Amino acid sequence: MKTIKKIVFLILVVLLAFSLVACLSNNEKANPSNNNNVENTNTEAKKPQESTVNIPVLTDVEAEQLEIETANRFMKITSGGFGPGRGVTKANDELFFYFPEELNSVEKLQVYLEEVLTTEMAKEVIDPEYYKIINGKLAFKLRDYESFREWDRATYKVTYEKEDKKTYEYTVPSPGGKIETITIEFKYERDGWRVATHPEKLL
Repeated sequence: MKTIKKIVFLILVVLLAFSLVACLSNNEKANPSNNNNVENTNTEAKKPQESTVNIPVLTDVEAEQLEIETANRFMKITSGGFGPGRGVTKANDELFFYFPEELNSVEKLQVYLEEVLTTEMAKEVIDPEYYKIINGKLAFKLRDYESFREWDRATYKVTYEKEDKKTYEYTVPSPGGKIETITIEFKYERDGWRVATHPEKLL
């Protein structure tokens, strides 16, 4: 009799053990391991934050407006247009005209040009042959640009376009039937689009 009781007891123990194993197995299937969750969380935390710059598309109208403003600023710093009272001086027997106070240093002129030109092109425009510090102030040698290009009759096409670069090719007529092909490049720099071509081509 005691033997039968022992056998029954052992059977009950085995059944109970199987039940516990089955419960544990079901719990694991229903709930993925906490270790995996921790690893995933750590992995996500380690991912660097990607900084994206949303570069606006340069439209044809905006490109034309930027070209006009660039040409106007270039004419202003080469042919005058600041009004009376600037003052005249000489350097190497050549006449130089002082800039107004808001542009009377190379740094100020650079900032002024960088509003429409790339940094590299702005530096190229400030040619030491034409811009000199005289008596502590910036002065420029007068230049007279005479252009007969008929920009109002020009046609254009986009020859290159990338997220931060765009190139236009203009076919510009002049009196007498002369036709010029002029390429103007734009680049997105700092906080906006800038002209990356020397502004002489825009006159």
